[in-house]
Parts: sequence; C-alpha cells; structure tokens
Amino acid sequence: MEPEIIRYSAAITPFSILPKTLELIPLTTVIANLSYAYYGLVSLEKITYEASDFVAKNSNAKASDVETALYDFIRLTKNDYFHAKGAQDLQAPAAAWFTIRMTKPTSEYTTIPRWHRDGRMFDADNTPEIGSKYAITLLGKPTRLLVESELVRTTMIREEEGELDRYQCAEQLASEPLVGLKDGQIIRFTWGQKDSPVHSEPDMSTDRVFVSVLYGSEEEIRCMCEFRDEMYREES
Repeated sequence: MEPEIIRYSAAITPFSILPKTLELIPLTTVIANLSYAYYGLVSLEKITYEASDFVAKNSNAKASDVETALYDFIRLTKNDYFHAKGAQDLQAPAAAWFTIRMTKPTSEYTTIPRWHRDGRMFDADNTPEIGSKYAITLLGKPTRLLVESELVRTTMIREEEGELDRYQCAEQLASEPLVGLKDGQIIRFTWGQKDSPVHSEPDMSTDRVFVSVLYGSEEEIRCMCEFRDEMYREES
C-alpha cells in the first residue's frame, strides 16, 4: 500500500524557481549523446572538476566556463536544500544523485510530450520529509512544465490508472498553459507527491545539456543507488 502523502513543511512547495539566475556560458554544440553521473557524498571540487571536463570534451564549451556554472549550481541548490530542511550548518555532510544529459537533436518529444509526475526516489530517513530535486538547462530549451489545473489533475489520475496512454494524455493537455521558464533559471520541484509538478522533456530539436541533482543523506542516496542498480561513489 502506498503511504499517505501529506505536506509537513511550508518550506517545501511543489515547484519553485531559485532567486539567482545563472549566466549562460559560451556553449552551442554537443558532439554526441552522452551522460555523466555522480552518486555519493557531495564534493564541490570533485563533481565540478569531473563534470566540467566531461562536458568540455563532448561540446565546444571551455571546461573553466562549465566549472564556474556547475560550481554555482551545486552551491546554490545545496544551500537551498539545507534551508528547506531547516538545517543551520550548510557544511554538514550530504549526498547527491547528480547527472548531466547531453543530447543531439531528436523528434521524440517535439509533438508528443511525456507528461508525468516524478515518483518516489527513495525512502526518506525522516518519513515526513518531502523530497525535491533541482535542474537547470545549460543549452537548449528548458523542461516543459504544466500549470497545475483541474484538467491536469484529472488527466494525470487517468494516466496513472492506465486509462490513458502517453499520446492520449498529450492530446488531452495540448491546450493547457505552460510555466514560463527562462534561460539560466534553476528550478526546484518535488517528487513522489500527488501535487508534484507535471512535466516533460521539451522540444529537443536542438542540441541540449540538462543538469539535475537530488540531495539526501548517505543512507538515502545509497538506497536510491540500490533501487536503480547504480554504484554509490565511495570516498577516495
């Protein structure tokens, strides 16, 4: 039986945009469809060095520019994560599920969005906590996000119950308004909740670099790795 979903903290809203907008870096071309992943204790230096080198080798961006953008992204999101938890010590240990997806153009989502709410990522140490993840698009169009409405709610219930498939769901929601996201904005949205934002990959007819991170305790991220059959990065 699924646990009852209750909102316990006023600090956790289904969707928000962080106050600081990051400056776009000189990045226009992706070489191939590749992904980078880091699952382990948060290390700003380690993640930004590895990830920026990865992006630079698979694009026309300079590693130093990417490193600056990723450093700011992780610093801002980690601080927001601790603020939402009500934690005072921003240097306290935290683990992360950090990914970068670099893609060449595809028509898969151009006309048929994959509308969905993110499901449960892990079992929280503190059961009442509401989980969130953060994302930014360094190149290409931002995530498509629907404005919550009665039609959105009822359509997603029908989709989750198997009454509608992806194509029927897209047809039902074709006229629903989108949240207007701008370049450089960092978004934060919940997962595993009945009101978690309904979103989809955007029109991906151009090269795209998408970055996301989900924070938790070491036990929580290890749980997520085990569930998804991924390797947790041990300290070195």
